[in-house]
Amino acid sequence: MLNSSPFIVDLSLILAVAAIVMLICKVLKLPLVFGYLLAGFFVGPYFPLLPTVRETASVDIWAEFGVIFLLFTLGLNFTFKKLWNVGSSAIIIAVVKNLALFSSGPIIGYFFGWPSILGFFIGGIISISSTIVVARCLEENERTNEPFAAIIMGILIVEDVLVLLIILFISSLGSSQTSSGNELMISLAKKILFVLVVAAVSFYLPKIIVKIRHLLTKETTLIVSIAFCLIISMLSAKAGLSPALGAFIAGMLLSETTETRTIKIMLLPIRDLFVAIFFISIGMMINPVVIWKNLGIILVISVFMIIIKSLVTTLAALLSKEQLPNAVAIGIASIPIGEFSFVMVTLGISMKVIDQDFYSITVALSAISILATTYLIKLFPTIQGKIIQRQV
Repeated sequence: MLNSSPFIVDLSLILAVAAIVMLICKVLKLPLVFGYLLAGFFVGPYFPLLPTVRETASVDIWAEFGVIFLLFTLGLNFTFKKLWNVGSSAIIIAVVKNLALFSSGPIIGYFFGWPSILGFFIGGIISISSTIVVARCLEENERTNEPFAAIIMGILIVEDVLVLLIILFISSLGSSQTSSGNELMISLAKKILFVLVVAAVSFYLPKIIVKIRHLLTKETTLIVSIAFCLIISMLSAKAGLSPALGAFIAGMLLSETTETRTIKIMLLPIRDLFVAIFFISIGMMINPVVIWKNLGIILVISVFMIIIKSLVTTLAALLSKEQLPNAVAIGIASIPIGEFSFVMVTLGISMKVIDQDFYSITVALSAISILATTYLIKLFPTIQGKIIQRQV
């Protein structure tokens, strides 16, 4: 029966609480992301005054759709030519930033008296920036058309490859058995095949869309575009890359067609719903008891992460010959951690290097980095103005 379905009950609870919290945040002029996190905490297992979401596995699936749809719509604003033009800058910034932050992990671990391998996990957790948070912040503040936005997305694409190297390196530290040469060759072959498929699709897709355009209503355009997005996401995952990267590439492929504007308009409300659930799913994992017990650790790592991550990224952007205002914007946008950080923690738990409480610590670090980025991006026009004044 519909009225007894846990799926419907959970979704009703999530949306009802989120609606109330979001209205309050609007009145208090608080960031939307903060409202989502707070709503997630209220419907999560660590807030006993309200009913708790029961089907957490379903929420995780909805959250993944949020990541996919957000990156898909963001990809519609970019073209391969646009990203190609910022390729060298993106590679330099991503490599310098991730190498510096990843290497700093053992230093943090030494400060707290942790084993070196745990330090590397910390480095991995704080080094990779959150694609969905950066994309959401840029859109919420209407900054997607700024010159630095394309560079940021290029950096995030490069990081999607770097995170695989980080995970491979950490895994080799915790295990005596590393991937064999054959396995690495197969993995590389899958990625090359994926690139070839994308290249072929990019050549034929605009021509196909032109030929079937007379068959496309708004509804069929929406269904076809979502199907295309999910297929490319699935192929990306099969190639050993993230589904989010595949969704972004799918958006870029469709950005070269005549139906881009229609797809954006039709997909926007669906995307916003699932993106909200993504942030709510993070809020559900906030455990106040664990956070309070480890408050000192969280604050120290948060301050270090925000200052060093933004500073190193800004310097790397300057090294790649970006102008100072753009470099500062790129540094600010690099702060938030997110989806891959949780993958890193899950790997650490499976290797018995990290205990379960560290998941809550990572959630707290993610929440702090999200809020810091949200406020700093809102302040960026003021920061940019002061930089320009000083340069003059």
